[in-house]
Amino acid sequence: MAEDVNALAPPHDADAPEEDISLMTRILAAAVHLGAFVACIGWIVFPLVVWIGARKNVFLSRHARQAFVAQVVVLVICTEIAICGDSFDALEPAVWIMVVFIVAPWFIMAVYGAIRAFDRHPYVYPFLRPFMIA
Repeated sequence: MAEDVNALAPPHDADAPEEDISLMTRILAAAVHLGAFVACIGWIVFPLVVWIGARKNVFLSRHARQAFVAQVVVLVICTEIAICGDSFDALEPAVWIMVVFIVAPWFIMAVYGAIRAFDRHPYVYPFLRPFMIA
């Protein structure tokens, strides 16, 4: 009886670096995460344009989608905190809550995402993991 060769192979490591990714693709994938440090255009529009334009490049499309959705989620949360803080005359504490608990960790995750992208690894923002497929 012949054994199935694929049954003996180790499972695919989803965290393993992807092969055959050009330097320009890696730079773009890292740049969409680092768009978090650029106001307005780099923050939301750049990842969206790359995501739409890179539909055939799975690696770049995944990183752009992650960056775009993460940045939109952070924008919505920060806007809600600012509106609620302003309506309750507590804008200053609301700003500190945003900086300490949302913006600073988001910047750290964006830098880590850029490093992972440049090293050819997949990356999913931790707060998006339950909602998105990497």
